[in-house]
Amino acid sequence: MLSPPVTHDEVEVLVHAYFRAFSTGEAGAFVPLLARGAIRVVGAGGTADLFPSLAKRITTADYSHVPFELVAAYDRANVVPFDAASHATRADAKMQADDVLVEVPVRLQYGAQGRLFGPRVMFVLRREGKSWLIAVVKEDEGPWT
Repeated sequence: MLSPPVTHDEVEVLVHAYFRAFSTGEAGAFVPLLARGAIRVVGAGGTADLFPSLAKRITTADYSHVPFELVAAYDRANVVPFDAASHATRADAKMQADDVLVEVPVRLQYGAQGRLFGPRVMFVLRREGKSWLIAVVKEDEGPWT
């Protein structure tokens, strides 16, 4: 089995930072986490720019009281390098060569105002320079779907 080119610690730090950014109420908190041209997958394969979607999302729900260290099951994250992903998965997740797909189960899906996250979030991580950044987000049954 091939080893993913990103460490589990790098994945955990980046994914945790993504969920934690919601609590800031500031769209700018997402900027250092996102690859150029980052998108989210919507519906049956459509896409939308990720940053404006995140900016709108944090203004429509109160994430400030969410214990973000408990949101995702980081220890159960599934990391799949591009060359190990099926063709269908690559297409569905909008992967490019050398990308890494990370599937993260979400433990805390609801807050006082309703649904905050879907039961699973898929991230496509892409290396830009020396850093891994989020290039694609796809959320199952979340507020965006």
